[in-house]
Amino acid sequence: MNRKISLKIYFENAQEKLPLTYKLKMLVREAVEATLDLENYQNTAEVSVTFTDNEGIHELNAKYRGVDRPTDVLSFPLFDYEGTSEEPPVDEMMNMLGDIVISLEKAKEQAEQFGHSFEREVAFLTAHSMLHLLGYDHELGEEEDKEMREKQNIHAESKPTVYHRAEYTKKMRKEGYTILAPQMLPIHFSILEPVCKKHGYNLVVLDNDNRKAIDVGLKYVNNDACFPSI
Repeated sequence: MNRKISLKIYFENAQEKLPLTYKLKMLVREAVEATLDLENYQNTAEVSVTFTDNEGIHELNAKYRGVDRPTDVLSFPLFDYEGTSEEPPVDEMMNMLGDIVISLEKAKEQAEQFGHSFEREVAFLTAHSMLHLLGYDHELGEEEDKEMREKQNIHAESKPTVYHRAEYTKKMRKEGYTILAPQMLPIHFSILEPVCKKHGYNLVVLDNDNRKAIDVGLKYVNNDACFPSI
């Protein structure tokens, strides 16, 4: 799935119960993209996704909803959005849709309870939360609850894109394979290229001539890293 509209997701891991893998982050991204695409959302978008455990989400649930128990996912929309034809105008702040908080611990429990995969449960919770960020609310009545359930099932079942990481081997190094690296910090990376070549790696740092190049790098990598597009 390749969106023409810019999408940024800021990940934060606030738990240690379960490993947070690159694959899981990509799955969450695909669920966010699928929801935006199927809801015909045409604006640029930014979303914050925090992974926590039952204790962490219990605390948030009590603080912000007055519910004294852990839940699976919490949504914190930054503005009201009503329908695919009435998107709010986007400025420097309005493209931030809001925050998603997912308990990976609860997702694992529910996946075992419902008899499907942990990944499917996380995708379902992400789609559910994204619908809240886009203005849906299952607490408003049975009709909206039914519509949300139908939509989040469709969004969660959307097939994620599979990305295959090429393995760089010693043989490739001997044969002079070229490693392409995106430019993120001109001063530091100008040093990186000659150092790598000195040690036998044919590294070529690509020029980033616009913001889009950086956004493409951010799309496919762990943006918690110091150099997010590597």
